[in-house]
Amino acid sequence: MNSAATTSVAAGQSITTNSSLWNNGTLELNSVSTSYSSLIINGTANGDVQYLRHVNNTAASGESGSNDLIAPPVFGQAFGDFASVNPNIVENPSDPSQKLFGPFNKTTGSYQLYDTDIPEDASAILDAGNGYRAASSDTSTFTFEGEVAVTTITKPIVVAGPNAAEWNLIGNPYPSYIKLSDFLASNNSEFDPLSSGVYGYDGDASDGFNVWNQAYSDANPDAVITPGQGFLVASKAGGGTITYTPSMRSVGTTDDFIVGRNANPNLAHLKLQMTSDTDLYKTDFYFNENATLSMDAGYDSAIFGGNAPAFAIYSHLVETNEGRDLAVQSVNYNALNNVVIPLGVNATQGEQLSISVLETDIPNHIDVYLEDTVTNTFTLLNTTEYLSLIHI
Repeated sequence: MNSAATTSVAAGQSITTNSSLWNNGTLELNSVSTSYSSLIINGTANGDVQYLRHVNNTAASGESGSNDLIAPPVFGQAFGDFASVNPNIVENPSDPSQKLFGPFNKTTGSYQLYDTDIPEDASAILDAGNGYRAASSDTSTFTFEGEVAVTTITKPIVVAGPNAAEWNLIGNPYPSYIKLSDFLASNNSEFDPLSSGVYGYDGDASDGFNVWNQAYSDANPDAVITPGQGFLVASKAGGGTITYTPSMRSVGTTDDFIVGRNANPNLAHLKLQMTSDTDLYKTDFYFNENATLSMDAGYDSAIFGGNAPAFAIYSHLVETNEGRDLAVQSVNYNALNNVVIPLGVNATQGEQLSISVLETDIPNHIDVYLEDTVTNTFTLLNTTEYLSLIHI
């Protein structure tokens, strides 16, 4: 394929070529918040490509949430050059050279803010597979310009640093979607067994991360990760290596971290949400023939950081409970009829809570009850939300 003029690929559209790409003009890939374009080259790539990648805004004063986790869909650009063509990167009002854009620094255990006045930051290369926290001032796009990854990409992950030691911020290195099932098949062995999977940020970590583990993949076999998507993974002890291969590349038309439809009759999913006047938190359950009532690496995933925050709903293992607060728990499909799953709730004394079913594809004849062990009451969540005040 030879591109010598300006070619623009709309969000949701794709170009796939089984020959090499020779780009002597401008090849521009576009995205919006809910749809991304794809470029798949089954040959060599010659010439830089532009990818206009949608990036969330930052929170307004006094609000929580927002920002984004992203990854360069094309690579090789220095941050200083990138910042100069993207004036919508959020800046520090008192120091405009300091940008809300940077990797998760394993030495400090915190997100780094790149500063264009610091030579080391300005010359930092936006490399394939790296993840960055970022925010735009206008909920628009950042223009990345660089080379297209067409080969296998490896990225080391480590357990290091004072905070969130096992967590690493990485991302999709290709200017195309990648299949979640293929990514997990190649990398499940590299994760912390208690926190296996992709932890996706939906703009507000206070309601829990979207965890795409093997249970989610089994229920949503067509799930894909968008171009330019960053995400967190937990490294196994001693460190590991994440591998991306060209065979993972795919096309798609959707946003990331949106629950798909489960078409497998031997799988089921239940999402509970807990709300108060000001807060919301969610937890997931999968019923899967590959899971047991005990810990199943790849199928049971702890809350990000290992411990539930001050406002949260979570579960513990049905058997051989290790006290780990789980964001996702999977049990065998046959347990649907009679399993009792321990739930935990963190909230402030006297706070009015509501617990309800947010999503479900459990068979209609299965009743889901919530037992309040303090008041010795049962609520049928299929038809009613649970309401209560928190007591000591």
